[in-house]
Amino acid sequence: MKKQKIIILNITHGKNPYCKKRHFLPIAAGACRSDITNDACGEDNISAKNKWYGDFTSLYWAWKNLKEVDIIGTSHYRRYIADVDGLSNAWYQMRWWQFKCNKYDVFKFEKDLKSYDFIMIGTNMLDHTVAERYIIGYRQPENLEITTNALRKIHPDCVKIWQDYLSQNEFRYGYLFITKWDCFDKLMKWLYPVLLEIENNIDLTDTSKDHTRVIAFLYERLVPIFLIRYNYKIKDYGMYFINTQEFQSPITIKIKHSKLWQQLKQKFYAIKLKLQHLFSASKND
Repeated sequence: MKKQKIIILNITHGKNPYCKKRHFLPIAAGACRSDITNDACGEDNISAKNKWYGDFTSLYWAWKNLKEVDIIGTSHYRRYIADVDGLSNAWYQMRWWQFKCNKYDVFKFEKDLKSYDFIMIGTNMLDHTVAERYIIGYRQPENLEITTNALRKIHPDCVKIWQDYLSQNEFRYGYLFITKWDCFDKLMKWLYPVLLEIENNIDLTDTSKDHTRVIAFLYERLVPIFLIRYNYKIKDYGMYFINTQEFQSPITIKIKHSKLWQQLKQKFYAIKLKLQHLFSASKND
């Protein structure tokens, strides 16, 4: 049997870190760096739109430029679909040293995709409706109506699904997923025309902070509409959230290892970093 080619895009921004684990492809969104793959290379890309499209420019690059991929997924420099079953919380917080020391079982997801269409982050219950939460966060209710009109024009059969989704309290993170390439291709063919229609009707001259990545925030809310419309089977997991000094999550979930094992791994990683630093210093002398 032919071995499947698995690629998980590890989307990063600026000087932020990226994952070097097997099957991960580090990619710089908006061509923000040149030491790794960036989404401005290849014959077809929309990297210049990254200011509004956010991580989606990297998805578009993968859609148009990757070849002979069987399974594709998305990850962020600080967010990853957890490879652990049965987590009681949505977020599974850890430090970089913990994430780097722990094996990431991509083949677990490959097995899941024999029975499911998409692997996603589980749904999250909000204190407000999806629409209210968007307006609270970005203060642009007109964008929801523009999105409704875009769906009415391109996918009229999805308008009611979209309106029902906006009125509920259950939210799904649409920016993290793992799926087979043919499902990814169908998602992109469904989604990209809608985003273009939104782009043509939205105010992109607004440079306020709330308007940054305006299309990205809508795209991640549109992905669940596609999943519902075509009744895809979804396997839910939690999310690894890499905790950094710049961004502290209010939710802390203990790593499922003994305290001694954590301490040993932390010491090992600290020694490894020290040796790398010494080796680098000696080369520069």
